[in-house]
Amino acid sequence: MHVIGRRLTLSLKGRKVHETEDNFLEIEKRNQLELFNYDDENLPSLQEKYRSEYAHLLYEFFENLGRNTKRSYQKGLKDFFDFTGQHFNLPRIQGPEIFFQDIQGIHVTSYRKQLEGLSVAPKTICNRLSAITSFYTFLMEKDFSINNEKIISNPTAHVRFPKSRVEKQTQRLTKDEVRELFQITENPMHKALLMLLFTTGLRRSEVISIKMKHIHKSEGINYIDVLAKGNKEHQVALHPTTYHYIEQYLEWRKEEYQDDNSPDKWLFRPCNWRDKDKKLTPDGLRYIVERYTKKVAPSKNISPHGGRKTFISVALENGSDIYDIKESVGHSSIKTTEEYIEVSDQLKKSPSLKMDVF
Repeated sequence: MHVIGRRLTLSLKGRKVHETEDNFLEIEKRNQLELFNYDDENLPSLQEKYRSEYAHLLYEFFENLGRNTKRSYQKGLKDFFDFTGQHFNLPRIQGPEIFFQDIQGIHVTSYRKQLEGLSVAPKTICNRLSAITSFYTFLMEKDFSINNEKIISNPTAHVRFPKSRVEKQTQRLTKDEVRELFQITENPMHKALLMLLFTTGLRRSEVISIKMKHIHKSEGINYIDVLAKGNKEHQVALHPTTYHYIEQYLEWRKEEYQDDNSPDKWLFRPCNWRDKDKKLTPDGLRYIVERYTKKVAPSKNISPHGGRKTFISVALENGSDIYDIKESVGHSSIKTTEEYIEVSDQLKKSPSLKMDVF
């Protein structure tokens, strides 16, 4: 979508359509239908009244989600309802009726089993089930009903979610490796970026989205405003040493590139510095992380997410309360934070190792 003056250019199935802002909401609703392949050609018997109501329902649900969550949930829900239509003859829409109320726990369980049979990653399955859970929670909150028949329970309520452990996918640095990482990094921007990433546990998208106006100081504590997953805003404290190197980097940027560091400027720019108005890309961040971490841990493959895992692991080693860590990294559930605890760390605390009968 491109905004040009007071007109909007949108792409609908390869067609560019120009509309005024007054029609923007209706086009967005239609976009939601087309994402699910619900158009007039596929649904000739669908009455416009019900089609409009359904479009509004989808629009309201998806537009309250973050960008990445929205894309993931759209894909997950479409896949699930395609599955129920194919295997249980439960069409999503037939004439004026919408069969959301016919979905039961057995349908969700069967869908999960199919995904497991296809060797879909546990984390992906959890995401698909979360999409269904959130959608039905939304329908219940909206008091959604069809022919006076309300949805009174969530079909995922008693469905088992597969266990997914983070350490199988993400490697981390040790405390000594982190110290060495900071010591060997000389480029001012790279040093500030790596220190921020490994001492705050910020997500990749959060790091590259920081602007100068997001950096603050209150009662002697420097912190940054962060827009986390689900469009949740929270503040993350900066270690004094991390803030010191951020200041050094900004001074270097000002002298080297005549940058005024105005409030709307991105904190981190592309590595080539050709366009000062662009922010660092995800690939650029990954390149910087991999370039330096390979020097201190050649046998490990450390991604930007590895910085997040390193922060959580080191914080736990240092005795930080897991609930404080949860709030700092923006997890909605303590269970998510617990997933970052290494199996090896758990084994070291095993009562079996404390037996004194030998």
